[in-house]
Amino acid sequence: HEHTTRSCTRRRLCPRCAEEHSLEHGCPNQERCINCGGDHISGHSACPIVQEKRRVLVEQSKRQRAELLVLAERQQHRYDCHEREYPTLGNDNLQPPSSQMPHQTAESSQKSYAEMAKQQRKQGPQQNIEYTLSSFLNKMERRLDDFSFRLSSQLCEIEKKINVYSDRQKEIEKTINEIILPSIQVLGRISSQSPKKRNNQEEFKKLNNKMNDILMNYKHQFNSYKYTELTDKLLPLMHDLSDHQKQIGIETLHDCCWTWSIQELSSYWQQQYRQPEISFKCMSLLHYNIRHFYSNQAELIDMVNVFSPNIISLNELGTTIPKKIINQLLFSYNVFFKEGTNSHGGVVLAIDKRLSCQQIETNEPNLIAVRIRIDDQQFVVASIYSPPTEQLPLTTMTKLVNEAKNVIIAGDLNAKHPDWGCPQVNTKGRELANWLIQHNLNVLNGGIKSSLRSNTTIDLVISGEIPEASESKSLSYTGSDHLPILTKFFRLNVLMDKHVVPRTYWKIYSSILTVLIDQFKVEQENSSNSANNAHKWFLILEQFLAALKLRVTIWKEVKRKRPSISPSLQVLLRHKHYLQNRYRHSRLEEDRLRLRSWNVIVKQEFQALKQRSWEQFISNVASPNPSSFWRTVKKLNKKKSVDFSALTEANITHRSPVDIVKCLSHHFTERHALSSLNMTNILDKEADELWKLFSLADTDDIKLLLIQSDLQFIHMYVCVYYVRRQLDGRTKQFWAKSMLI
Repeated sequence: HEHTTRSCTRRRLCPRCAEEHSLEHGCPNQERCINCGGDHISGHSACPIVQEKRRVLVEQSKRQRAELLVLAERQQHRYDCHEREYPTLGNDNLQPPSSQMPHQTAESSQKSYAEMAKQQRKQGPQQNIEYTLSSFLNKMERRLDDFSFRLSSQLCEIEKKINVYSDRQKEIEKTINEIILPSIQVLGRISSQSPKKRNNQEEFKKLNNKMNDILMNYKHQFNSYKYTELTDKLLPLMHDLSDHQKQIGIETLHDCCWTWSIQELSSYWQQQYRQPEISFKCMSLLHYNIRHFYSNQAELIDMVNVFSPNIISLNELGTTIPKKIINQLLFSYNVFFKEGTNSHGGVVLAIDKRLSCQQIETNEPNLIAVRIRIDDQQFVVASIYSPPTEQLPLTTMTKLVNEAKNVIIAGDLNAKHPDWGCPQVNTKGRELANWLIQHNLNVLNGGIKSSLRSNTTIDLVISGEIPEASESKSLSYTGSDHLPILTKFFRLNVLMDKHVVPRTYWKIYSSILTVLIDQFKVEQENSSNSANNAHKWFLILEQFLAALKLRVTIWKEVKRKRPSISPSLQVLLRHKHYLQNRYRHSRLEEDRLRLRSWNVIVKQEFQALKQRSWEQFISNVASPNPSSFWRTVKKLNKKKSVDFSALTEANITHRSPVDIVKCLSHHFTERHALSSLNMTNILDKEADELWKLFSLADTDDIKLLLIQSDLQFIHMYVCVYYVRRQLDGRTKQFWAKSMLI
């Protein structure tokens, strides 16, 4: 409209959609040109109105440039003596008298063009310098005009190409976000359902979360101006926090600056930052014909540390091994042992202590069986060693199959048959093949070489699971003449022994709310038209507060979760919370009285718990049993604390080392100041007299006094130590009063 924005009298419109609305949260509408109404922003180079306007401006610029050149040419040959207008450059330094100028002008007007040209040639190059410069200037103007035209044309072409590539990029992004990413999510869900791909479920979940973020950001816009403004307000509130906490606060504020509604943002946080799910892993079994236990126990320990199998089956121990040694080696397993029929036989079955198990009594040597529960299903797990010269214990194996619906058998059976990849066949192989068909069982490690002496598979893992739902492989440990076999059961999940505890950064929580308070006030004013809207706004705010707590909470993994209170107190607290919620909704006097009385009971129980804990601690410290004393003292040995960078005292924060040392010195000086005895108090007076007697008494007298007293648990040397040391007044008073009591 050929005027500046400051001088415009119209209302301000959105440059994206050409509509009148607030620009604080960005523009969620589609692009629309205010000039032609097309699907592009106003001022786009593809707009026909803009192209026509640019063409008119270029032609107007050319016309003005031509007029200026003509005017300069006319002024160059103009020579008016009376108006004192002279050329830009003089031909010589000598100016003719003013009286001669009209005469010369009259003479020049009567000469022909040829005579004038001849006269100019006779005058020399110095007379024509003005015309030469004018010619050069004209050529330069024409060249600059051509260069400006070419440059403008090239810039327009470049802008058109940029717009074309930008449109292509938008189409590609649209295709990726609307077709490719959803297709990858569908393929990930399909692949995660396959039993052999369960170990990649975590990777699929992470990829799915990233794609959800991309799709969410694709539908919304980021308000950088709001982010900069709120960041400047947030950083001073978090100046005393660590870099990690500051990063969490900045990322939380970054999420608040997208063009999401409060409900959408709350739902997004509740989905992405909820408590981690309980982790499971597929059950695994390790079978190893160890041959010689003492020689290959190092390899066994390495396999356990690397693969962490839930079940371990060992055959051919090589000699008689005490069960105590196996228990010490596999301390995180429940170990079951059965001797063999020869000197190098014997089997061991070790079950992870996280699995509940019970041994099945069998009278068969070289065979041990255990009943376990996995995923609320009962399994019978057996380890069997069958020497080459003995028959298979098929009768006992049949009893185990009848014992439970699910069975897992691992062992060196020395049975060869082509059904599990052996090139030879023996009698035991035929019998075992028929037995497997009869009981509908499968060999899970078929075709996997297990013997280093021959190309055979004689170490077998047998189960009712289908081979497609499991994975077996041999491990590259060659201490024995048999290769270890590791089998994973993808359908059977075992709960991981891991616990997560939440840690909420409440300082970040309050800082974010302080920064967003103005936005909440605006939202509340907009929704305060009716009672229904006010209630709806309250529910939205309640959801946002709960979601913000999840956003500023991190979940840390701990080895073991030890509750600080007993289960009975936990029940009391849960019932108290129930009564609190009941009273908040009902507001009845009866519920208030029940809550008040129950709160008194809970306080009394906590006070009794503290009293019992203190009494138990004193009893353990004063126990004549040294082991009880040292177990109690061991609990008091804390780990070395981390270095701290500041010390807070009331509302003052000390940061320099000098201020920290002064604050600590002042605190402990006041805390451990010498206390004076009150001689008007009978107990203090008697304590002072008793202390003086002990200070002046001999060691033998003190020993005799202690023998005759009831303080039998106090060692004589402890008393002597206290007496000989020049203790402060508070310690002497405490010790003397204790003796009197």
